Amino acid sequence: MNAKGSFSPYRLIRFSLPRIPWKGYLLGLFVPLNILLIFKLLNTAVTGTYLALGWCILFFLADYVVTRQICVFPLIALFMIATQTTASMYAGYHHGSALAASLVPGIDDLVVALLFLGSLVRRAPLILFLLDKESVDRLTAKYGKSPYFMLAWRQITAVWGVWYIVQSVIVTYLRVTSSPAERAVDFLLGWPTIFLLLLFSVAYPAWYWTKKGLVTEVGKERGPEA
Repeated sequence: MNAKGSFSPYRLIRFSLPRIPWKGYLLGLFVPLNILLIFKLLNTAVTGTYLALGWCILFFLADYVVTRQICVFPLIALFMIATQTTASMYAGYHHGSALAASLVPGIDDLVVALLFLGSLVRRAPLILFLLDKESVDRLTAKYGKSPYFMLAWRQITAVWGVWYIVQSVIVTYLRVTSSPAERAVDFLLGWPTIFLLLLFSVAYPAWYWTKKGLVTEVGKERGPEA
């Protein structure tokens, strides 16, 4: 970190990776979505759907019993699985309504976008519920009085909302046109994209607050929760 308070992308990523809520992301989102993907590849999507849904519910309940906090990631996974299942079932039962079924995932992405953008009118934007509560509370105690503190979270929430609008357009276009790239893009827009958004969500505040002159521990290579 130099005198102006800037730091290299490598240092920023190394600083940010440990601050991703790995337990919730991996066990609540990554595992169930990949269970579904594997069983789809084995042409047993129904079995995969039941197992993935069961995993989400069990993890959500077990994590709540242990932490007494609501983990959002299995809820996101449930929403994504329900979307895929609804579209598949609708197309299966209504052969003449394939176009309508192809619109379901895009509409769901648009709903997610509206949830993020709509939360900007609240005191605590939606992104704060995806991150570790104890870390957020410690950050609030340290920097909460600065106008730049909440501004950073609002900017991040806006990025999530805008991205899901873009994602809605991409998914709808690929499904309506029956593009051969649909499956690959659909996979990339799942947990890989959420991981990149999470990485951005924990890296951006450190960069932004340092740029604005707030005292952060990035330069000392310690976390904000230290």
